[in-house]
Amino acid sequence: MRIFFKKNLYNLIPIYFFLSVIILIFYLILKIFSGSSIINLIILSILVIINISYFFLNHENKKNFFLIYFSSVLSIYVLNFLLIILLTDTNDIYNKKKLDIDWDTRTKIQFINDMKKINDENIFRHYSGSNIIRSGFFNNIDKININKLHPFSNISLSTIVHCNEYGVWKNFYTDKLGFNNPKHYNFDDKKISVSILGDSFTEGFCHNNGEDIGSLIRKKNLNVMNFGKASGGLHFYEAIYREYIKNNKIINTDFVVMNIFFTNDVLDTNEERNSEFFKKYINDENYSQNLFENNEEVQNLLKFFYKAINKNNILEKHPELSFLLENKNYDVEKNLIMDFIKLKELRYLIFSNLNIRLQPKMVDMFYADLDKIINRITKKHKLIIVYLPSYDELFYKINRHSDKMFNFVQNKKNGNLMFINMYNKYKEHEIDTLFPLGIPGHYSINGYEILANEIIKIIN
Repeated sequence: MRIFFKKNLYNLIPIYFFLSVIILIFYLILKIFSGSSIINLIILSILVIINISYFFLNHENKKNFFLIYFSSVLSIYVLNFLLIILLTDTNDIYNKKKLDIDWDTRTKIQFINDMKKINDENIFRHYSGSNIIRSGFFNNIDKININKLHPFSNISLSTIVHCNEYGVWKNFYTDKLGFNNPKHYNFDDKKISVSILGDSFTEGFCHNNGEDIGSLIRKKNLNVMNFGKASGGLHFYEAIYREYIKNNKIINTDFVVMNIFFTNDVLDTNEERNSEFFKKYINDENYSQNLFENNEEVQNLLKFFYKAINKNNILEKHPELSFLLENKNYDVEKNLIMDFIKLKELRYLIFSNLNIRLQPKMVDMFYADLDKIINRITKKHKLIIVYLPSYDELFYKINRHSDKMFNFVQNKKNGNLMFINMYNKYKEHEIDTLFPLGIPGHYSINGYEILANEIIKIIN
């Protein structure tokens, strides 16, 4: 019986090996064609070579090869399991707190539909301008010519549902231009005026109305316009600056604050640099769509966008908008299992500490872009660059990126340029006080209060 079992087990080895490698190869192909990094391409190439070479080995070597392969996979998962146990301040606490609170498992669309049953006001999902523009969605939809205008903002005078990072769906209200500001501006000419640029950390993601960085600075007795937009990079920020801030169309700006969330902004800036649309802004510093003057048309285009994506199967027909697709109801326990299978903890540790996604050439080009944009903005306005650290940088004490940006700004020797390194400010505080529930994501209200106070200090 033992001999029969052993013989059959050896016969199953090639099948198991072949199927497992094929599944991995198929998964990586899907990741690569969905715009994943070059790292996946390298792993795919290695797997293909292994899979082909396996069939050229003799029977004994095949068994040895399989044992090495199997023990390696097993070791990786054991290491992943140990990380779950050891990194109690990140993944374990994150998962436990998810399970311990009454998590809203509805999708964004389900939540919006439920809100509409209660009241009839305008309620929409968030419009991620740079992502939509880079996707080429408008250019791929018939019955409209979008060559002239590409909207940057959300739909105006509406409730925008954006985030459920900590168990509760959050939303804010937009102004007449579609940004996260009060409906009525009520500026005081005697006060200092500030315009803010940045991504979701600036726009107010994962917090309710009035809890964004713009609102917190506004409470410090300043005129503030928050032009933050999630999922954008440097070129999107500069494009927004040119459309709404540069010529003081809305507010006589004294200071422009640009919040930089480094890892995300490097990647988004890289994609924008290769976008035919953003090249218009990059190559011609006077180019403008005149979005402020054409706000009525902008709002009509946004209404068209929401009408289009709500049609049956429209997102499935347009893979460029795959980031808008939502999974079914969020199942916390199921996601914990999937996270383990996909080696989330191990990948989290490697990517957080090594920043594999940030290739040196990409970082160098980011700084070249930043240099050009700083020169353009400081011709007319005082500019405050703010380095926003991620949870990973604070938890693992990674300061090389923030230090490099500090040195870069110092070397500019530009009288209209200032710098705030929030890594140095935040490291003085307990990480649990900077992030809701003390888990990775956007900052807590306390985190934004600290940021607001640092911006006020440098302005004063």
